[in-house]
Amino acid sequence: LARCGPADQLRAKAGTGYRGFITRRSTQGIRYKAIMKLFSDLFSTDYGLLSALVFVIMLGMAVFFARFFISHIRADEERIRNLK
Repeated sequence: LARCGPADQLRAKAGTGYRGFITRRSTQGIRYKAIMKLFSDLFSTDYGLLSALVFVIMLGMAVFFARFFISHIRADEERIRNLK
């Protein structure tokens, strides 16, 4: 496998289907393991926890600013209506 390319290494690890092509069934296990590795890294390492924290803070800021802008736009519209 050392001389093979990445696709050949993936085929060797996953198992191949008809005529050597990787089948959907053979890659499902790889996808599941990759997703589980992603989540385990996200919630169990220091850089993963900091990334999750930044993501949560950014979502919180998005919600805050959306509500802030909408409330001030409505207040300005109301003020303009009262001036007329």
